[in-house]
Amino acid sequence: MKTSLRLLSVILIASTLWIACKKEATKTSSAQTSTEQVSGIAANTTFSGSISLAESVTYCGTGTTKDLCAGQSIKMGTVTFNNDVDGNVYITYTATGNWYFTELHLWVGSDCSGVPVNKAGQPVPGQFPYKVTFSSPYTVQTYTFKISGLIGDCFCVAAHSAVVQIVNGQIIQSQTAWGDGCDGTRISPKGNWGTRFTACISRKCDPPVPTGCALSQGYWFATGNGNTEGHAWPAPATVTVGGKTYTEAEGKAIWNASSSQSDGKHGFTQVAALRLSVANGTLTGIPAALQAYVDLIDNFLSSKDKLTPANCGDAMYNDSSVATAAGAIGDWIDEHHCE
Repeated sequence: MKTSLRLLSVILIASTLWIACKKEATKTSSAQTSTEQVSGIAANTTFSGSISLAESVTYCGTGTTKDLCAGQSIKMGTVTFNNDVDGNVYITYTATGNWYFTELHLWVGSDCSGVPVNKAGQPVPGQFPYKVTFSSPYTVQTYTFKISGLIGDCFCVAAHSAVVQIVNGQIIQSQTAWGDGCDGTRISPKGNWGTRFTACISRKCDPPVPTGCALSQGYWFATGNGNTEGHAWPAPATVTVGGKTYTEAEGKAIWNASSSQSDGKHGFTQVAALRLSVANGTLTGIPAALQAYVDLIDNFLSSKDKLTPANCGDAMYNDSSVATAAGAIGDWIDEHHCE
């Protein structure tokens, strides 16, 4: 009876150990699988894993490329930072010659202090958010991580890899490699030789900023230099300022009332110059930097009588804020005047 009890106890203990080991193995397998769907370092960051050349991604600019350095002195490949027009970031690891990847670990963020390190200051690549493991036989020499949702223009990149050198089908050495590892900045002065580098988003494929130039009040209104009454206004040869429409003849008559000056008259001619430049096609629209000044002058003149040569110098058209707005518009036109 005692023998039977001892035998039963041994069986129960063995069963318990087998179940525990099975659970641990399942847990480890799950962790390895999850590296392909790992979330990014920020809540709004996502990782899409490797991309293929079939996607035909168009990168902005030439990107930032650093040597991939194994064993602190062997330049055995490169790491390249690129981005596309949608702001997605692509980090491409490339091994050359007879070097191949066995593991890749990547950290990208706006602040280098966020790179995972242990208490001794050693970088911990296993805690990097983007990672992948390859199986033997090792044949991978290029791999690209695609990351979306990063916020900012410039980023700290810590690119780690485990690599092997294979000759005639045999692994002759295994090394750790880091992006810019031969000459770069250490992740932590207290840690090992693990390095980091900085790369910035390229704006070279952003939609072009609308360009244009303005023609001054003198161009549209003034006499001189063979121009007796200013240049002809673009069709329909009218301009609206302060909610009131002025013909070319009315506008030039106000300008030529040289003895009658006021802030309102100055504001009128500057806003008119902008709007005539837009109508002429040399300016794509009222510049955002000037919109508040244009609105101020429009609102001021909308509450007054329509300007005429007889009243454009009246005191009711004087206002310091209008003078400031007209001056700001004039300065902008001077800086962006058409040649």
